Amino acid sequence: MKKIFGVCDIDIKINSCWKILFEELTDPFYLFQLYSVILWYCTNYYYYASVIVVLAILSLVLSVYGTYKNLKKIQEISRYSCPVKVYRKNENNEFLGPEEINSTELVPGDMFELPEDELAMPCDAILISGSAIVNEAMLTGESTPVIKVRMTSTDDIYDTNDPEYEKYILFAGTKIVQKRKIGPTEPTGIVFRTGFNTFKGNLIGGILYPKKDKDTFTRDSVKYIIIMGIMTVVGFLISLKFLIKEGQLTAREIIERLLDLFTTAVPPSLPACLSIGITYSLSRLSDKGIFCIQRDRVNKAGSVNILVFDKTGTLTEDHLDINGFVSVRMN
Repeated sequence: MKKIFGVCDIDIKINSCWKILFEELTDPFYLFQLYSVILWYCTNYYYYASVIVVLAILSLVLSVYGTYKNLKKIQEISRYSCPVKVYRKNENNEFLGPEEINSTELVPGDMFELPEDELAMPCDAILISGSAIVNEAMLTGESTPVIKVRMTSTDDIYDTNDPEYEKYILFAGTKIVQKRKIGPTEPTGIVFRTGFNTFKGNLIGGILYPKKDKDTFTRDSVKYIIIMGIMTVVGFLISLKFLIKEGQLTAREIIERLLDLFTTAVPPSLPACLSIGITYSLSRLSDKGIFCIQRDRVNKAGSVNILVFDKTGTLTEDHLDINGFVSVRMN
């Protein structure tokens, strides 16, 4: 079973600093910056090219370090294990136990006693005996504890995706506030989902691999480069006949002038300035306990005009729209 479902834990494999660096270097802005530096060194324009190289290296180091640091934080937050008492069947189909194991050894179908109060659930489990009060704030944002009751005995097929049956399910990551046994046995549950298949695992997966949406900043940046490039070519073609007529420049020098015009139209220092600014923004967010591994989200957050907060499950519905608001001026 463990070979099929894997370890009962959310173990995130993060990229090395070198791989993150390679992904940063493949950005079109950095490729253009590399082109500019090579051209300047070939035309004996050493000083400014060296300054751009220093800024690029500084911005890359800060960017890679910030991304790697935030990934490590998410990795530490997502991993969790605790001791549990499990009941497993022998060859005669008889339950043995309880046997105390680490929660990472749990597999779907295992029956185990709920962890002690103040401990978190290591997996999604269906409560089959007793009752429990759990804190689901880390999943839903609701601070009010939720009561979980045992699943009733019936021949009906339960739809685990139906919200009506969530009262029987204890989700991974939720903390046990209090558990109560009914009868001689301790409150027990059956492992339902483990690892990234759990509700918590889906949340972590959504953070690591968010939905692709329209990146207007990148799209507008590419448009800017294309438009400036076209204007550069048009301007060069207009002045080309005068350069040829004068005859003072060689063919190589004319080509170098053309290539140099591109570096004038699009500032090569732009990627470094943007990267340093985003890194500084991420460091300020980190001081407040906010971690971000998608650096382009900082640009999108800067374009937000209105933030609306309400209890989870109302404004988070897709079919609701904002018709108006009452502004509050903070002193």
